[in-house]
Amino acid sequence: MAEKNITCIVASGNRVVFMKINTSTTILDLKFDVSDRLDLSYESLSLSFKDETNESFKFPIENEGDLSSMVEHCHNRGLKEVHMQAFKEKEDSSKVHSTVQVRDDMYVEEVKKTNPGSYIHVEQNEGRFSKLFICYAACINGFLNGCRPLIFLDGTFLKDRFKGILLSAVAYDGNQGIFPLAYCICDQENTVNWNWFLQGLWSILYERPDPYNPPHKLVIISDADKGIREAVRKYFPDAIHSRCVLHLVENFRTKLWDLGFKAKDTRILGNLFQSACYKYTKAEWNDYVEDIRLADERAYNIVMYYAPENWANAFSPELESFNKWIHEARLLRILQLVEHICKQIMVRMNERRLMAESWNGFLCPKDELVLKENMENGSPLDVC
Repeated sequence: MAEKNITCIVASGNRVVFMKINTSTTILDLKFDVSDRLDLSYESLSLSFKDETNESFKFPIENEGDLSSMVEHCHNRGLKEVHMQAFKEKEDSSKVHSTVQVRDDMYVEEVKKTNPGSYIHVEQNEGRFSKLFICYAACINGFLNGCRPLIFLDGTFLKDRFKGILLSAVAYDGNQGIFPLAYCICDQENTVNWNWFLQGLWSILYERPDPYNPPHKLVIISDADKGIREAVRKYFPDAIHSRCVLHLVENFRTKLWDLGFKAKDTRILGNLFQSACYKYTKAEWNDYVEDIRLADERAYNIVMYYAPENWANAFSPELESFNKWIHEARLLRILQLVEHICKQIMVRMNERRLMAESWNGFLCPKDELVLKENMENGSPLDVC
């Protein structure tokens, strides 16, 4: 039986958002959606419910029990819509920062004591938290011993009241799953912070008794914007730095919009550009790029500015899935966020270990499927 949805109308000042909720909606989902759509900090967000048919019936929505009570009340009263207020609480940020400073120092010592070999560094500015780099020993050992020489770099916004950015380095394990390597929490995505993050990443790979020496060149994939390109060139000059098609096409379409292109033209040129990214021969690539040039010289100039020799020839879902993987953690304050991700990594590694113990083939399951498919496709071919 399908759950009955309730239209939730949330107001904050003169702004209003509409959303659907039901008995399966969690307080986390609700607060995240409200904070995201009303541009309010998750940690400073307070919600209050008031029955429009009985104004004396109202209470704050602070936990799962409150939310369940509100939904049950609406179902019992036959209400198809509910009105809520969103408030932004105030807090003395200086007290929060001083508390974070003390706890940061304690956390660093605890990580080093309980996870020997982990690399963690906190930088402060005038006694206040500035940025953090962290890579657990299990992550670096797993990357060195079980992952291909492939690293995805990306940044994602944090949703707590102080905002900020999380920069991540994610690898790709033998069964085509994401493998978190290291991450950094900082104030914004820029050249300075990418340099700081990649300097730390370089240190854990090469400043060790057995420096990283893969059988093939290291490949780094990113959107190549906001300082990544310069930082990669500085710290990983020998690596192959490719652009993620997903980010590349989105950026291309955005630039066309900024130039005043119509929606239809933007979509057509974007599709041509995306098709060009997937071609494996220069002749095929030239055909698509020539179509772009004939359509509009400005679009062609944007394509050439992207330095085609650095394009990735396939989508990179690992970047986006990692950001989705830490969806809940992004709502938390710094120490809670770090601890949440730490627990996620531990759970994931244990689940992958148990899963691997059940495998009985020579290759990982997904690789075996690819091999089997290629063998089936190639079986009717004649060998000359």
